[in-house]
Amino acid sequence: MEIETVYDEFNPAALLLSDYLALCRLGPTPDEWNTLTLSNNPPRYYRFQRIKSCFKALDLNPSLISTFELGPFEKEFIMSDIEKVEQILAEIFSLDHGVYIDERSPNILPGLFEQFFKLYKNLMDLRKTYADLLATPSHFMIPILAKEEVTKNGYILEDAVWNVLVYLLNKEGLTFKRSELIEQFDFPDVELYEIDLEWT
Repeated sequence: MEIETVYDEFNPAALLLSDYLALCRLGPTPDEWNTLTLSNNPPRYYRFQRIKSCFKALDLNPSLISTFELGPFEKEFIMSDIEKVEQILAEIFSLDHGVYIDERSPNILPGLFEQFFKLYKNLMDLRKTYADLLATPSHFMIPILAKEEVTKNGYILEDAVWNVLVYLLNKEGLTFKRSELIEQFDFPDVELYEIDLEWT
């Protein structure tokens, strides 16, 4: 029997990013990802299958999975896509004057994806560093107010970068029910949480 989550709809771009980042942490490197090399490790194997499913749902070429971080795009962007990215950034940072990208060409957006993806990974590493600091003796810790301010701003920046990445992958705003992902795009009908617990 299928176990539905509390969410009715899933954005395949958000699922793709989440699973890709998780599989990067689990290893091996993306150029070694394939069904054969990952088949003996269910947490890795099923994340890889989910990634392939999301590629299908987003009409992306699965041969680009190994170079995903460079931007898996074969579609063309248009000027309104730049304006949408500017809008996303302005809303997240609550900037009345907006955000303006200097180079007014849709051709920059694949490169922007690559840079924002690197930035997001660095922000995740920074957040982990601050989490580690919480466990250090108090006389080694940075002042608590400064730490909270950096953490708060880091989360805001993370949200902005994440939203831009999701938009660039899925500018049509496609969403699917879990059952639709399973039936139409071979999304694995398993619970990753339970699988991860078994392999912890």
